[in-house]
Amino acid sequence: MKNITDNNPKELRTIIYFFIFSFAIMLFATTSSPLYTFNQWDDVNIHFTIGKGLFNGRIHMVDLIDNKGPVIHLIYGLAWFIDSTGHTGVYVLLSLFLALSMIHVYRMALLFIKNDDLCLFIGILSSVPLLIFRRSSFLNSGGSIEEFTLCILTIALYYFTLYFVKAEVFSNRHIILLGMLFAAVFMMKFNLSTFFLGFLSVIFIKMLIDKEWIFLFRSILYFLCGTLMIIAPYLIYALINKSLRNFIDIYFLLSSKYLMPEGTSFITKLSATFSNANLSLLHLAFVIIVIIGVVFAMRFINKWFSVGYSLSLIFLFFSIYLGDVYTYTHIPLFVFIPLLIITTGVAFEKLFPHFEIKGIVKITAVTVIFFAIILLNGLYKSDMFLHRSEPVQIRMAELIKTYAVDDSPTLLQAFGLDYGFYTASGIIPDEPYFTDLNISHDVMPEIRNSRRDSVKYGKYEFVILPTGLDSTPDPEYWTLDLYEHIAALEDDEGKLWHLYHRRFQI
Repeated sequence: MKNITDNNPKELRTIIYFFIFSFAIMLFATTSSPLYTFNQWDDVNIHFTIGKGLFNGRIHMVDLIDNKGPVIHLIYGLAWFIDSTGHTGVYVLLSLFLALSMIHVYRMALLFIKNDDLCLFIGILSSVPLLIFRRSSFLNSGGSIEEFTLCILTIALYYFTLYFVKAEVFSNRHIILLGMLFAAVFMMKFNLSTFFLGFLSVIFIKMLIDKEWIFLFRSILYFLCGTLMIIAPYLIYALINKSLRNFIDIYFLLSSKYLMPEGTSFITKLSATFSNANLSLLHLAFVIIVIIGVVFAMRFINKWFSVGYSLSLIFLFFSIYLGDVYTYTHIPLFVFIPLLIITTGVAFEKLFPHFEIKGIVKITAVTVIFFAIILLNGLYKSDMFLHRSEPVQIRMAELIKTYAVDDSPTLLQAFGLDYGFYTASGIIPDEPYFTDLNISHDVMPEIRNSRRDSVKYGKYEFVILPTGLDSTPDPEYWTLDLYEHIAALEDDEGKLWHLYHRRFQI
């Protein structure tokens, strides 16, 4: 096995290739890229709205509320620095995360395969399942928590593999990094952090059996240090801003209701897990992939890794499917696919030990993979590709700019999830419950009632309300006496979005 700590003159070039490939393919594989006019996915715009709010004086979980963790909002806040009224920054970060994921699959492959070029292709091929997984236009939009999390889990998988394969090069800084990776996932979507528990439990149990008391204590200490490096700054921030209680109530307690609704027994929810997983031939293929991974681990790594690998899969599976399942929910499970690709690479190298990949062959193969992803992803068929159409968000932002009495207008999208009007207009909402949180009005009426009262008393200069949605409340619910109707704009789904302008100025 190749020692990846040795100087490898080709590794830097290979890493550069991954970055070039990632930034190039994401130009087509996400509507956040500059080739598309706008990413209309609610989740992306919710994260973006809160992210830019964090860097403009808004208090997390007090001034802007969402039941997702602060790390994803920090990521989107960084994206806001790159593009304040669009998603180019999201594209940049998605590309960076994808490149990092491929790099660590490549490094994982180097633990078992001597052919550097073959490892490069394994790294590139590891991106294919995510980029062509086409269950809905939402997923194709790119930018879900699960997509960012997949990269972090892949990096963690590499370091877990490194520990079991080459323990002599596994250092304290790696343990600290694993703690940081765990905390990053925990502070984005806490249920997905269960992936770490399988490997960690096996590692610590192995240390106990081997009576490595000092190493065990030191490993736990370093892991906790890494965890605190991510969590502690936010806890200090929350204590200073007196938002810790809100964070616990919303991020943990409210989010837990998605997993275990009131009145639902654990056994009932557990039995519904397999129904949520929607087992099909696709999932059967995934089971085969995992089994091959376990067999490979038993053959080329060791039984301890196989147990940790299996436990991590079980923990992650149940943490995902105990809750509500959407088309993008499955993405974190893709972390178990690289081992299959590496298994194939090991078999290929054994069959063709002296196989060399010439420059022109390498370029041709990568080009074929590149265009195959674009064709299978299919986003280029979108009307917004190469700006063939102007979305309602941008048209609405132009109207707001036209009618605004000054350079700092206020805006409220009074119903529904964040549809991107705050992003396109560059406005930060002053309404804590600026989005519905995917919770019914009966469960949390204060969300919609807060926005209704803001409209009733003319708190905002502009108000946006939709019609044409099945869940749109009775129009009498909204008191619009203080507002003048400006325009009704249709989106690409045939829904009308109405813009209202306040009749008086404050």
